[in-house]
Amino acid sequence: MNLLIGWLVGERVGRAFRAHDFARGNALWGLFLWWAVGWLGATAAFYNLGKAWVLPGCIGAMGGALLLCLRRPLASGVKQAMLNAIGYSARWVMAISAGYVALRIVCAAIYGELQAHGLAGLPWQSLQFASLLFVAGGSVAIAVTGIFAADRLRLAREGKARLGWREAERQASDRAQAAATPPVVAEACWWAVLEVAPDASRAEVEAKGRALLKQYHPDLWVSAPRHLKAQAEHQTIRILQALAAARAARKPDCPA
Repeated sequence: MNLLIGWLVGERVGRAFRAHDFARGNALWGLFLWWAVGWLGATAAFYNLGKAWVLPGCIGAMGGALLLCLRRPLASGVKQAMLNAIGYSARWVMAISAGYVALRIVCAAIYGELQAHGLAGLPWQSLQFASLLFVAGGSVAIAVTGIFAADRLRLAREGKARLGWREAERQASDRAQAAATPPVVAEACWWAVLEVAPDASRAEVEAKGRALLKQYHPDLWVSAPRHLKAQAEHQTIRILQALAAARAARKPDCPA
């Protein structure tokens, strides 16, 4: 879902509006989501409660969507889109309010209102309203940035906790493997190495040798620690030497 939003909507809408970053295109997608939520709430209120409930229905639907959005994780594409839309709109409100205040003061200076009436010639009511909009937009933008920062910190803490747990599990596994009993080192006599009687038949010796070689096959020790793998290789060499000695002599070369 997130990849679909990012590829089909976020980046393409961002390019269309000359916003080459994903966040701005994602914000434009979020504006559409907010409009859809408000329209659904207003329509439902109009057909079920009457015309007087259109605005409360719209506000209620958008408030409920905001609460659900805040409960979603940061990885949710819908949450990113809707919060980016709020921050994007708040920054535009700040820019328009500041631009209106600056433009109104410049116009008053150009048309001589400041020279004629001083500061009393300024439309203080509209300027105060624009200033309030600027402060409100800045507060909303800061709040959205804080929400994203808090979510990122929470994700970072969870990621560090998972990494720490995996590292502890890996160290415990390494310690358990290191503490495992290594293969038993066989005696020098071939019948002791092959674990058969000194007077065993050639077929018994060959069968036991094949079974022991399978037990120490390299494929079975590929994931073992290095020291255990080396012991398995050494044991394989001893078994092969014992088989060669057993084929050469039917009786032991050293006392039992």
